[in-house]
Amino acid sequence: MSRTLQEIERDAVHLSAKEREVLAERLIRSLKHEPLTQVDEAWVKEAERRFSAWRRGSRVGVPRERAFKRIRKELVMHLKRKPGYWVSRTPKTSS
Repeated sequence: MSRTLQEIERDAVHLSAKEREVLAERLIRSLKHEPLTQVDEAWVKEAERRFSAWRRGSRVGVPRERAFKRIRKELVMHLKRKPGYWVSRTPKTSS
């Protein structure tokens, strides 16, 4: 009997930060052979464009603390408007 995604996720969050990092790297590496979607391809092009602009000096980076603070604030605002948003999008797997 295979474990469900929810069971695996529930166990994974109890791993140490280093173990979660290793797991995430392995999972990402396992996707290397999957073809990119059009959305993924668009994000890769956008990331490359932004990186090139930064290297040329035409864009300035944002300090990590400021970027994460803004992301957290926007995420909290989003979740207040749509409670349960992420939970309702958890894929259901059959056992």
